[in-house]
Amino acid sequence: MPFTSGHPGNANFDVADRLAIINLIGSYAESYERNHIDGWFELFTKEPKVTVHMGEQPPACVSGPDFKAFFCDYLNTSLGNGIVPRHLVSNIHVRQQSERQAEASAYITYIPLPGELLQTPQAKEETRVTGTALYVFQLEKGDGDDIWRIREYTIRYDQAEV
Repeated sequence: MPFTSGHPGNANFDVADRLAIINLIGSYAESYERNHIDGWFELFTKEPKVTVHMGEQPPACVSGPDFKAFFCDYLNTSLGNGIVPRHLVSNIHVRQQSERQAEASAYITYIPLPGELLQTPQAKEETRVTGTALYVFQLEKGDGDDIWRIREYTIRYDQAEV
């Protein structure tokens, strides 16, 4: 099956694969924020890569073994500072899809919630959005297991600092 393209209402794609892709993107946020870090890494291929764009700064890129170390450190630092990370995922759009590859995008809003305030009246005032970004995922379906995984993705923050 060729990449779907053209009109976004085109139905020339495998529905089961499309649902798996959408579920994968949702799991990206949920696994990370629930501190299921080992399960989160299972969402990626063996050599994942992320490129982060923030304002006019040169993009930062993390891949291979550095990918795992970077995200473990980032999550542990957040949790160590009493921050409960939350991601609001919206506008998932599968831009292209073939039998074994796909490109999808989503807007993801990062909300670092202060854990000690979540059950207090101050939580409403202390909740703040610190990052809104367009994520573009390059996905591939495994040859041996037919499971979709994230091979590479780009984060383009709207802000110059998150």
